[in-house]
Amino acid sequence: MRSYTFKVDASDHQEWKNVQYLLTNREAAEDITEIKVQWDRRDVNDESTWTKKWEWTPEERDMLLDLNSSIKPGVTQETIEAILGSVNSEALLPFLLCFTSNLQKLDMGEVLLPLVLPYENDDSLSSSRSCVKVLHNILGEEAEKEELETLEDVKNAFGEDGEDLEDVITQIRRSNLLQGHYPEREFLGLWFYQNLEESGPDKILPGLRSLKHFVHGYDKRGNYPSQEYDGWLVFHLPHILFLPQIESIIVDSCIGGMAPWWDLSYEGPKMDEILEKYKDMKSTAKHLEFSNALVGRGDLVKIAERTNALEKLIIQGQEEHSFLAPEHGKMIVTVLLENNKATLTAKNIDINGLNGEDWLVVDDS
Repeated sequence: MRSYTFKVDASDHQEWKNVQYLLTNREAAEDITEIKVQWDRRDVNDESTWTKKWEWTPEERDMLLDLNSSIKPGVTQETIEAILGSVNSEALLPFLLCFTSNLQKLDMGEVLLPLVLPYENDDSLSSSRSCVKVLHNILGEEAEKEELETLEDVKNAFGEDGEDLEDVITQIRRSNLLQGHYPEREFLGLWFYQNLEESGPDKILPGLRSLKHFVHGYDKRGNYPSQEYDGWLVFHLPHILFLPQIESIIVDSCIGGMAPWWDLSYEGPKMDEILEKYKDMKSTAKHLEFSNALVGRGDLVKIAERTNALEKLIIQGQEEHSFLAPEHGKMIVTVLLENNKATLTAKNIDINGLNGEDWLVVDDS
């Protein structure tokens, strides 16, 4: 039994070396019972963080493909391509989870979504320049080839003197350089999330089948340039909630699906579609805790309806926004108590500092 620190994009290539070892020693990760993720993303202002591209041998590339195809399920094809792309070591996390068959706790740490910092949420052009500068440095000839192709494409479309041509080129170059290294659906942010999205009751990464405790922090330096994506999207939650042995889930900055942040009553189809994958299933979770949350009443009720073993629930909303109307808080508490009669009492429900008993008697007129 041992704890392991997974270092994303660390300059010593730790994770690349460890997966290289796994290729011929796949049992090496079986004694890992806890993983803590550490985020060492590249920072445009600190060249010592500009981790160089990893290099696989042709034999190792073949071994990766063969090994992944032998695992049921393995990681997605896009994840394998990112691993072979050798830039974003976060792609190695879901691959590692194929071998940690005795994992009990996964602590994602203070998650940093962007591949390159700083990510300015009020200046997407500045963020693009940072990304281009660093990726150009670490990709070398690959980046130079992409630059020539981008210039030709842009000039053909906009002419030699098109307005804001330099800005257009920068944005396109960022997109092209990220291709294959970062999920195409950018709001997913991590390859771990992309693999979660592909999961279901009969398609769980081997290392998550025994997981009991899940922790997910959030580093605000990774904000998207839009409030609606500022946090851990709630539609990831069911894939953790219905893991077969899950007992506790603690998440910072969980936010409501694809709705604008101001629409707290949003009940879009995304959550319904995901819950349909887990039709008639109830979660084994005993402890749910959400800090700095901004999740709509509709999604919270749907989550509450799918629990039946809860012993403790804590939800603390974002201070800068009104979180729940009185009648909605009362509704959530009522649904929780109805579905967890044998395990949950009103005193063990805490929503925005009020326990369940207080919510049940609050004046919602």
